[in-house]
Amino acid sequence: MGNQMFVLVHIASTVRFLCFGVLALCCGRGIVAAQSSGLLISSVTASESGLTMIGSGGIPGAVCYVVSSPNLGLPVSLWAEVSTNVFALDGTCTSSVPIDVGLPSSFFLIVGEAPSPPGFAAESHSATDGAGPEFDGTNLLVTVSGANTLLIAAWHAEYLGFLPDDPCPDPGDPFPCPYGWRVEYAGVPGTVITDTNGYSGGDGNRCFRTYYWVNPPPGENFLLVTNDFYDGPNELAVSAILLTNASQTTSLGVTGLDVSTANRTGESETVTTTTSDLVVHIIADRFYVLGTLGSGETSRSVAQEGHHPTSGDASLWISTKPGESGSTTVSSTNWASGVINGVVIVVRGSAPDAPTPIISHILR
Repeated sequence: MGNQMFVLVHIASTVRFLCFGVLALCCGRGIVAAQSSGLLISSVTASESGLTMIGSGGIPGAVCYVVSSPNLGLPVSLWAEVSTNVFALDGTCTSSVPIDVGLPSSFFLIVGEAPSPPGFAAESHSATDGAGPEFDGTNLLVTVSGANTLLIAAWHAEYLGFLPDDPCPDPGDPFPCPYGWRVEYAGVPGTVITDTNGYSGGDGNRCFRTYYWVNPPPGENFLLVTNDFYDGPNELAVSAILLTNASQTTSLGVTGLDVSTANRTGESETVTTTTSDLVVHIIADRFYVLGTLGSGETSRSVAQEGHHPTSGDASLWISTKPGESGSTTVSSTNWASGVINGVVIVVRGSAPDAPTPIISHILR
């Protein structure tokens, strides 16, 4: 009994826990740990009836599961799955395994399975320039279909409709005063991601904003972007993209901004990512001639009305890029000199469905 122990080992870039010996005799023995890339077993407890392991450092929403075999030399793909769970928001995963102490010694592995990244499904956009209420709002028809959907929308205007220091029309608004702007999909208000400067109005103009909806209503519905308190002249660009296979519990990772009131010819953002992420890059500009996206980016939506190719109007450009291990950089260059602002949003992938549990003879 004195040589019973727990060992945490690194195999094929995944940290796994191995319990040697009969479980009833494992209680209180030592733990030898070897950590890899953030994923590890942070707590182990045992009793006569079962073993409880808590893993940490996992990707929220990813599947974690326990597999078992009495033969350490058996390929892991042939080990029996005995418990499944999902990494929580804090990256932890608790697994409980009942054990029959009358059976032979068994080995146990905790495996973290990474989600697959989100995919681009569709886009919709509009751009207007004029005077009157029809130029301070738009109704975009967006069709939502697919599994684990996420809708992201952005608007960029020349004028906010109110000065930043004006009293808020609705003091009860839960977010800092939107100055009359209302953004809804199928009647459901969007959740604000970023609220920052557009190309006109100096610092604090708040004319460039982004929103999202997790699992938006399926089918054809309208995306409404409107200012209920302003009907003067304006330029308004609106773009929306639909993503599938997005996490429905922790949809967004970090966000990043490169915002300036100075004239320049490019912008760039770097954010923390994993290979299970999709990076959404949204550029607010005023130019008819587009710049050049950074390496690995794919253009998804362009909103510009094109009536003033020389002076330009409020415009949007959305691109995506697969997340890279550690961090991902997006950028745009080769613009004409002017105010160009960028936002980057990391979207988490959906965890794959947990495999069907296999009940081994070890647990009978």
